[in-house]
Amino acid sequence: MPTEQYDFIGSSNQQRSVTFDNQQSINWYPVYDEVKQAWFMAPTSGTEPLVELDTGTPTHTGRASFTVGTNQYQVVGDKVFRIDSGLTVTTIGTLTTSSGYVGISSNNVQVFFVDGSAGWVYDIPGGTFTQVTAPGFPATPIDCAFILGFFFVVEGDTDLFYQSAINDALTWNAENFAEANSTGDILVASRVLKDRLWMASTYSISIWDDQGDAGFAFRIDGTIQLNYGVLNAKSTVSAYGYLFFISRTQSGVGSAYFSKGGTPEWISTSAQDYQFSILTNPNDGEAIVFKENGHIFYQISFTEDNKTFVFDVTNYLITGSKTWHTRQMFDGTRHIASSYVYFADTPYILSYADNYLYEMSQNILTDSGIPIYRCREGIDFLAPSYNRIRVEKFEANFQSGVGINGTPNIYSPYYVQGASPHAYLSISRNGGQTFGNKKIAPLGRIGQFDRRTIWYKNGMSGAKGLIRFKIEIYDPVRTYLINCAITYTVAL
Repeated sequence: MPTEQYDFIGSSNQQRSVTFDNQQSINWYPVYDEVKQAWFMAPTSGTEPLVELDTGTPTHTGRASFTVGTNQYQVVGDKVFRIDSGLTVTTIGTLTTSSGYVGISSNNVQVFFVDGSAGWVYDIPGGTFTQVTAPGFPATPIDCAFILGFFFVVEGDTDLFYQSAINDALTWNAENFAEANSTGDILVASRVLKDRLWMASTYSISIWDDQGDAGFAFRIDGTIQLNYGVLNAKSTVSAYGYLFFISRTQSGVGSAYFSKGGTPEWISTSAQDYQFSILTNPNDGEAIVFKENGHIFYQISFTEDNKTFVFDVTNYLITGSKTWHTRQMFDGTRHIASSYVYFADTPYILSYADNYLYEMSQNILTDSGIPIYRCREGIDFLAPSYNRIRVEKFEANFQSGVGINGTPNIYSPYYVQGASPHAYLSISRNGGQTFGNKKIAPLGRIGQFDRRTIWYKNGMSGAKGLIRFKIEIYDPVRTYLINCAITYTVAL
């Protein structure tokens, strides 16, 4: 009766054929350890609401986040808020729009906001919030950036972008502008990476360098030609020394890319590109980039399709592996994060669904008190002989004893979910088309470090000899999965 390690740890890889591959990692992601040269599954972080913003209009939702010096700046609905490290909230201004993308940039003295209809400058020393009325400022400013002493703003529905006076977002000259490309391709976003200005259009990207010229100081780098554009401004993020975006071509939404400063690298897989291609409305995509437990993640969400996809940048940099996972709320909707800042040693997000400021942290085990559903659907197991097998035992090697302090008796008024956590196993014998009933096994109450998570008598593989396993967890506990093993007999 052989026992074999089952290659269960992995990333999401949902191909167009469920039978070929439909691996799913939901609120659970693979991590590579360089010392042991092995992978394990780690849980995604939880969220907790901290402060309600724009309290007079609860239907207003999060739009943009930014941090400068000793304050973070949050845009919810049409209001702009300054928040200090003690979470003291001050309303500093009002925009003319209450929804849609807001671009923010700063030179550490001024904070510059554009929302597609106007621009505003918050003067940090003076505490004033002023609309930009300079005659050289475009009427439809859709995005902005700051680099090497200059603010730049993109004019909507054109290929034009404008340069401010040095270190002054209130002063503009109508003659200090440039065309981002020679084809009239509509500009979408402006980002800064490694002291270079990236101008992203619908179907192309150009890169500009400061040449110190009088008037308009920047010139295009003609040595780099990128014949694809970006999905939108909200999903194009520069952070941690990298630029991330979803590409767009004449054929529609493309692939995920990131750049270290030069030619972008393709970071999606063919399966992930397929998931992008079947979205009903990719244009509402919005992304954040965050760092957690030493790993950098690019997370993009699509509201109408209720999908959130996450790429692990650090796994890619270490191993070259393109590992994606998905995040969702307990009701199956997309993850709530619409914008992100790391401020005063704390990760904060705004929500696309409400007007609260949240903390997002590995130390939080729920989403606003609601458990986080975690799921891993693996690949098919096939015996070396290709015969049908009877699975006598399936064991998942979890970090056990992770139950939280409390009463596990569900009939007790002091019952605490997670005090006696469990994992659920279900099995498919037809290539992932359907799964059977869920079988329960313990993860171990608090301190039960020797508890083993085992499911016995799991039946036969399918007619083709294939058998696929899915593990699900509903309790608010830390769930680290190290590996899995199968004990089986070969059918005659």
